Amino acid sequence: MDQADKTRQLFLAGAIILGALIVGGLVWAIAMGPGQSNGSIDANIVFNDDTNPVQGPSDAKATVRIYSDFQCPACKAAEAPLRQVMKDYEGKVRFIWNDFPLMSLHANSKSAAIAGRCAQEQGKFWEFAAKLYDSQEQWSTLPAPSDFFINLADSLALDKEHFAACLGQDAPAAKVIGDYQEAMGMGLDSTPSFFVNRQKYVGVLDVNTWHQVLDAQLK
Repeated sequence: MDQADKTRQLFLAGAIILGALIVGGLVWAIAMGPGQSNGSIDANIVFNDDTNPVQGPSDAKATVRIYSDFQCPACKAAEAPLRQVMKDYEGKVRFIWNDFPLMSLHANSKSAAIAGRCAQEQGKFWEFAAKLYDSQEQWSTLPAPSDFFINLADSLALDKEHFAACLGQDAPAAKVIGDYQEAMGMGLDSTPSFFVNRQKYVGVLDVNTWHQVLDAQLK
């Protein structure tokens, strides 16, 4: 066997192992089932929601703060039930997005988060976020995903030129990094993580669990 054949075999073995790790991580996250509550939050933690995407009334009895990573497979698994719950509790619960890109694990997570903030500038954050999750496997391995994100923006009838220019600006990147630093300051170390009022949940929550948690807060 020549050196080229050995190199190809090593590359193939590495790719198989990497794929198994990714799938295994997703299976573990889903197998964990509903996220475990950590009880009361440290009273010194202060949420900064000023620039974050929001859906729901400001006077809602329950506020859900989402700390998520668009490139995270477990976050994608958590997205469908969360999307359903946002519909089920429309007008009753306030949902606030926070970027928590795990940049050391997911090479394109920061770029995707910036793209989400650029969609936010044109009033389409939640729609764009759904498309990012739906197409996660397509853009997550791209060496330069900007063109893909621009095409997603175009599919939502966003201003492509404005969106493309936004991707290179400092303001959306600063919002993403600000959220990331806030999450790290809270001691968060995994995605997805959620705060329902001041109660923390980590992992994939199914629709029934969301209903139980939110109904208890709305009583």
